Amino acid sequence: MIHYFHFNPIEKFVRDKTVCLVGGAPSILGENLGETIDSYDVVIRVNCHWPMLRFSMNQRAHVICGHEITKEYSLTQIGNRTDILFHGGFNKEGTVEEIEKLVDLKLVALNSRFGKREWEGYNEKEVSLWCSQNNVDFKLLHTNIEGLPSPCTGFIAIDDLLKCQLKKLFICGFDFFKKVDKKMLGSHTPDKEVLLFTELFKTDKRIHVSDHVFDSLPKELLI
Repeated sequence: MIHYFHFNPIEKFVRDKTVCLVGGAPSILGENLGETIDSYDVVIRVNCHWPMLRFSMNQRAHVICGHEITKEYSLTQIGNRTDILFHGGFNKEGTVEEIEKLVDLKLVALNSRFGKREWEGYNEKEVSLWCSQNNVDFKLLHTNIEGLPSPCTGFIAIDDLLKCQLKKLFICGFDFFKKVDKKMLGSHTPDKEVLLFTELFKTDKRIHVSDHVFDSLPKELLI
């Protein structure tokens, strides 16, 4: 089933639930959060596929993890379950094949990139077709967040989830691209995103974060 913004289909999965949102920052490796992640009612990942080598890298920053990424190590670090996947929608040749490997998948939320679906590599049709054939819900993500002209998929996930009546949101695997050359991020503005998130973290008591996520926040704003 394909939803086009009329309501938030994520609500039915997360309402009154504890939710873990897992990003792809390399800082997650070494935190040994696998068991914690899988203990949440709902596990949501952003551009993350298990077990995949991309967990040793922060997108195009080529930040290498010093540990061999085996299936067993992945389990201890990032867990096993994926109930919902938020994805940027690129890697046309690989996204569906990677989604097929996910355990317990119920919903794929794909970044709509308003008006830019003609970009080479964008795979809305392929992903939505796979979802319809495999009884997985499909949603096109909105990108209309005040103050952010081109929000990252991870921030869109946070924004979407906080609009739902969830009980608790634990966030890990986010570093707001601190180790990424900002020239590689195009129109994304992670410096603005970290400021907006810090304010959310201070005011919304449902939000909890891992130690590495907390360390990435500007401490002068947490006082």
